[in-house]
Amino acid sequence: MIIRPAKKSDTKPIARLWLDFVEYHRQFEEATPRVIEGGDERYAMQIRWSIEDDYAQTFVAEHDGEVVGYVYGMVMSLTAEMFVDERAGMVGDIYVIPEFQAQGVGKALMEAMKDWFKLRGVSYYEWYVATENERGIRFWRDAMGGRPFMMRMRAHLDDK
Repeated sequence: MIIRPAKKSDTKPIARLWLDFVEYHRQFEEATPRVIEGGDERYAMQIRWSIEDDYAQTFVAEHDGEVVGYVYGMVMSLTAEMFVDERAGMVGDIYVIPEFQAQGVGKALMEAMKDWFKLRGVSYYEWYVATENERGIRFWRDAMGGRPFMMRMRAHLDDK
């Protein structure tokens, strides 16, 4: 297994994995946004931009020449301007195909991302995980040392 920065030739395979990632999350919450026509191509373009951006990065896990997982992250300020600014990392997406899950691939991808964050002066990083995604929660808690910080909630305007 090789963990490396994404190349432009990886963008379409990553976009295909992203479609699987979105579908995986729809099983937990129907309110997960639906992919528009050409959404995967737009995602591939976002990954392509990250390759040339000093504040965004994508790493891939490659096995026998095939991309089997990826992580996309960026450096940003997560606090409003009235707070002391701290450079933070945001993990946008991480996905490993089922055949390679629970084998340390996700952790290896995140170790690469954490090293990249450190080189950019990041002191902490955050991510979203679906509240019903028990496997994902275990990964973030057990493998990555994550802990709940804030809970994002949602209500539809026509709900009572």
